[in-house]
Amino acid sequence: MKSNRPPVAVQRRLYPIKEAAVYMGFSPWTVRGLIWKGEISHINVAGKYFLDITDMDRWIENNKTKFTF
Repeated sequence: MKSNRPPVAVQRRLYPIKEAAVYMGFSPWTVRGLIWKGEISHINVAGKYFLDITDMDRWIENNKTKFTF
C-alpha cells in the first residue's frame, strides 16, 4: 500500500571531509589539518573521516573573535 504523505526531509549529521570543508568555508586540506592537530573531533569509518555537524558548529563558535582596541 502506497502512502500519500510527502517524504520527510532529514538533515544529515555526518559529513565527509570535502563536504565539511564546504560547510565550514575551508579547503579539504585545512579540515584535515584541524583533524590531525586534534582541534576538531572526527569519526573514522573504514579509513574515511566524517565530521559531525554539531562539532563543526561548536568549533566555529569557539573560534570566533571580536576585534577590540
